[in-house]
This record gives sequence, structure tokens and C-alpha cells, in this order.
Amino acid sequence: MLLAIIRIAPLAGPAGVDPQAVHDLVWRHRAAADRLELLHVRGNATGLHLAGFLLAPSAAAAYDSLRRLVERSLTAAPELRLWRVVYPYTRAGPADRS
Repeated sequence: MLLAIIRIAPLAGPAGVDPQAVHDLVWRHRAAADRLELLHVRGNATGLHLAGFLLAPSAAAAYDSLRRLVERSLTAAPELRLWRVVYPYTRAGPADRS
């Protein structure tokens, strides 16, 4: 099991969203293929950090799986339509996604 962390934030305006509501949204949209075992969401004034433990063969695969799940969840929620994944992390720290 590997840890992947994703930061999401609104494109503009304050980040006034309940972390528990985002947790529940992502949890509802998970599929067996995502292999998400545990999810924790924490917020601050500029956005949310989502930490997921996933069954994946590598840190990059865990991050990609969580990113797809989060993007799918954000697309499904009208109130989060202006939110995006803004900073990728892996278990080792910020990922080089270039």
C-alpha cells in the first residue's frame, strides 16, 4: 500500500469547502480499479490536501490513480466545478510531473 497526496484548490476565490464533504464525494466516486483503501482530507485557507492509501505497484501509479479519482469526483460536483488539482505529491515528496 502506498501513500499519494494531492492538493486541490479553487481557480479563484476562497476555499470555503467542508473537507468532510469532499471526502464523502471522493469516497462515493471511487471504483474497484482505483484501489483506494483509505482517504483523509484536510483543509486550509487556500485549498484541500487529500491523502490516499492505495494498492499500487509504484508511487507514480498510486498518484495517478488518486488524481484520476479526484478529477472524476470534481467533475461530478457542480459546487466544485472551478476546483483543480494544483500540486502533485508522491510518497517521497513533491513529484516532478514534467
